[in-house]
Amino acid sequence: MKLYLLPLLLLLLAPLGAQHIVPLMEHAQLFDGRTQTLPAGLAVCGEVDLPGVERIVAGGNNSVKIDLDTAGLGSDLTDYRCIGCETLDFGTVVLRSDTVIYTAFPGTVQGLDTIGLTVCSPRGVCADTTELVFLVQRASRQVELGNVLLQPESVIDLTVPTDSLLPGGAFCRTITGCADDYPGRGQRFAFRTTMEEGNDFRYEAGRFGGTDAVCVTLCNELGLCDTYRATFTVDRPAVELPFFDDFSYEGFRPATSLWQDEDVLVNRSYGVNPPSLGVATFDAIDFDGRPYPSTGNGRRGVPRDYLTSVPLRMSGKTGSVLSFYLQPRGLGNRPEVQDSFLVQFLTATGEWETVFSREGLLSTTSNTRETAFRGELVPVPQEYLYDGFQFRFVNLSTEQGAVDNWNLDYVKLSNQSTSLVTQDLALSEAPFRLVAPYTSLPVRHLQAAGQTLLVDSIFLKLWNHRADVTPVTRSSYEVRNLGQPSFISGAGLFPSSYFGQDNGIAPLSLEIRSATFDQLPTYNGIRSFLFGLDPEGDYRIATTYSLTVATEDPGFSPLIAANNEATQITVLDDYFAYDDGSAEVAIEGQAGNVIVQRYTAFVPDQLVGIRLRLPRGLGSVDDQRLNLVVYGAGEEGTPGELLYSASEPVLYAEDFYTDSLQAFTSYALREPLDLPAGDFYVGWRQDPANRSLPVGFDRNNPVSGVQYFDAGSGWEALNGSTGGAIMIRPLLSGAEVMPTATDDLPGSAPAVQVYPNPTEGAVTLRLDPSYSITDLRFRLLDAAGRTVIDGVGTDRLDLSRLPRGLYLLEYWVGDRVGRHKIVRQ
Repeated sequence: MKLYLLPLLLLLLAPLGAQHIVPLMEHAQLFDGRTQTLPAGLAVCGEVDLPGVERIVAGGNNSVKIDLDTAGLGSDLTDYRCIGCETLDFGTVVLRSDTVIYTAFPGTVQGLDTIGLTVCSPRGVCADTTELVFLVQRASRQVELGNVLLQPESVIDLTVPTDSLLPGGAFCRTITGCADDYPGRGQRFAFRTTMEEGNDFRYEAGRFGGTDAVCVTLCNELGLCDTYRATFTVDRPAVELPFFDDFSYEGFRPATSLWQDEDVLVNRSYGVNPPSLGVATFDAIDFDGRPYPSTGNGRRGVPRDYLTSVPLRMSGKTGSVLSFYLQPRGLGNRPEVQDSFLVQFLTATGEWETVFSREGLLSTTSNTRETAFRGELVPVPQEYLYDGFQFRFVNLSTEQGAVDNWNLDYVKLSNQSTSLVTQDLALSEAPFRLVAPYTSLPVRHLQAAGQTLLVDSIFLKLWNHRADVTPVTRSSYEVRNLGQPSFISGAGLFPSSYFGQDNGIAPLSLEIRSATFDQLPTYNGIRSFLFGLDPEGDYRIATTYSLTVATEDPGFSPLIAANNEATQITVLDDYFAYDDGSAEVAIEGQAGNVIVQRYTAFVPDQLVGIRLRLPRGLGSVDDQRLNLVVYGAGEEGTPGELLYSASEPVLYAEDFYTDSLQAFTSYALREPLDLPAGDFYVGWRQDPANRSLPVGFDRNNPVSGVQYFDAGSGWEALNGSTGGAIMIRPLLSGAEVMPTATDDLPGSAPAVQVYPNPTEGAVTLRLDPSYSITDLRFRLLDAAGRTVIDGVGTDRLDLSRLPRGLYLLEYWVGDRVGRHKIVRQ
């Protein structure tokens, strides 16, 4: 038996032998979530191969030497003859022995001249006539479309003139970034329509200040090309100090108001005990969630992710200090000593200089050894005190994929607060879920199981950035149902009998308070609510911690107060899950191995589908299929009878949801499988293949005693020091199994159309006339995959109360299913 943990996380499994370690290739949640444009015309255009044709620019000339003695007439040949040279349309020819000099007429747009050439001996014997073709074309043109001033991440459509000036019309086109020194990496551009409909294109600005250029090239079938060049200036004016970011906000990318790059992953899953709720993970994955080209040699790191500040007004800011907290690896992949982390300052002359560096960990560092966040201080010397100054962080990686991870938190630049001390008390972790060990399960199973599936231990983690014991002025927890029926329950956090009577938090440290769920004064009310819900309903229940600290200084930054509140969602839906949706690593088995995860049905039910996270690996898996298996309960808590198996295509969710609103692939069972009350096991069998299939592994939610493997000699427990949850979710009766592929066939009109899109509020759903509106069912998902609107039988949705961003509409009507991305502006 061999198991692989990805990336580079040593799985110390006592009963197992050799392990192989490979990295992940992508983060699905980072895949492009902005408006998609048609990628028409991205092929190389203008490189036309015309054998035997001499291309000449109008007004120019060309000399061609021809070997005409193909018949072996001898060496005394002087009678060279040109056939058709007197009747040329686009130029003139001078014949000097075996050399032809063709001069093209000025003003010619495009034309072809053909001549014949031969040579004769003194005896009058002539060689075969050689044909020579001259293509005369005007010079290619570059047309300046002008400059557009844009705000970061804004979108604009540009019109490119028609191709009527190209003789014969445009045959092909390309759109590319022109050669320039713009440092941004997050911009996007593409044609909006097919070439028959026009050549307009859409430009989506990145974040980086400066001027970018886009070139649209139109070429005719003979390779004459005109280029239309447009420039876009992203306006990033310098801002005042202090600069502060603790990445405690929602979303996967750093705040646009503070940063000019999108490379890093903002998250709450990779950091271990961070100074504040979120971290920025340098993961060697680009802004679209894909790996950078492999340019490292395994020994010397190359730059991967950048995090560049907005320009800052630093003139006169003597004594300024940049401070931050840094953690290598966390729950991700270990950076080795050659995988450095750098801080660089921009000089007034535009050069980046390294002012801080830190090496990664020794390769002997155990995966079980916790690496804490460490605070760093970097003074800003006098030569950098100019308006427009920028600083940036960059990681160096020697490998390809989501590897060599660094977690950055609590970045501050100030000339007033110049130490690690900040007048702030921050939550370090989100609140508790109501259930455990599952992160989601159907209400009917929770109610049948009783109190055993309610969470036991709960925690409150606070990081005090002040230099003294800091009292919490007010604090509370709240449990709220986000839908119907209405339910709100809460009380204070401390002083309390469960989290402690002392409300003072020790200085410059992380403090962890623990309690049991049943100690909460509203426990019985929460329990009664859960066990009084409709057993067949779906619910989202939010647990929120809120703090008020009178001695904080929210005037320093709005984030000082923002990190005093955090929410965790408990999902009660028609599926079981142990994971939280984030794959820090992945797990894969060797050929012939079966890997399963145990679930318990507390009432008889039906299994209707299986959903799992399939991250890409460094090797292709195109030579195999996914072999899903379901087992019933066996002896001594191990899998028993094989109840179901199916060979399915390997599908990646992001290939269908290019915005990655759902990063799971869903497979519907051929027919529902009856499940008696008791244990059942869901997993997969790895067939022989060039590369084993990876499945997501969530390290934030380690579960024990539920994972097993069979290498051919019987079931064994999958134990090890690297704990986590396999990201495979059984879908039970009532679940909407949306297979990862749409039933709206390519080339056919969708059953439902959405307009206007983008929208500032309402959208209309236009139904195919062959269907009835009463049969339409739909749900609208936000960027985190949460259902925000659902309904039946309506053709209008009001999004005006929803935040701006990207949403996914899923619909079912008749025998059709489909999806639409909707942009709320």
